[in-house]
Amino acid sequence: SEVNTDQPIKFKEEYVVSLNLGTAIPAGENLNTKFSSGSNLEANVSTPFNFSGINVIAHLGMLKLSASNSAYTNYSVTKLGIKLAKNVSFLNINLGTGLAMASGVAMEVPYDDYDMTTLYLSGDLSYALPLSGILSKPMNGQLADLNISIYAGGLMIFGAPAKAGTSDLVNMGLSISYPFLF
Repeated sequence: SEVNTDQPIKFKEEYVVSLNLGTAIPAGENLNTKFSSGSNLEANVSTPFNFSGINVIAHLGMLKLSASNSAYTNYSVTKLGIKLAKNVSFLNINLGTGLAMASGVAMEVPYDDYDMTTLYLSGDLSYALPLSGILSKPMNGQLADLNISIYAGGLMIFGAPAKAGTSDLVNMGLSISYPFLF
């Protein structure tokens, strides 16, 4: 944008980048008996777009569950979507949707290959740990804007690895966020 001499400060847009590290636990009938807990990695970018105090967040996530039987493969999912976030009191509430992509060997006889892209819905709560006083001291205060949270949430994938039903998971872990100005 153009800088005007009457404009003393050129405002920049803030994007908050978050990295979530945690575990994914199978919760639904579709996955519960066939897979064990696994890893969950998510990246979120909070955009400067919001309406009525609700922030719009771009989301990319990957999770992997270990198969309980060697006849079928581990359950690996890549998610791409958006989340809507709202701070309520001391909690941050996120609701999301998007596409979940999974492929592998199905967990039911016949053990055929599958390659699915299906809708997912998610919701989670996070609590920002009160560490601002501690983080403002190292590195001359450069870490003051770092936010560390604990989170827990649910994920419902419509399909994959079974063609019928949903794949339900519980996710929990640690989230690290830092704002960037562009």
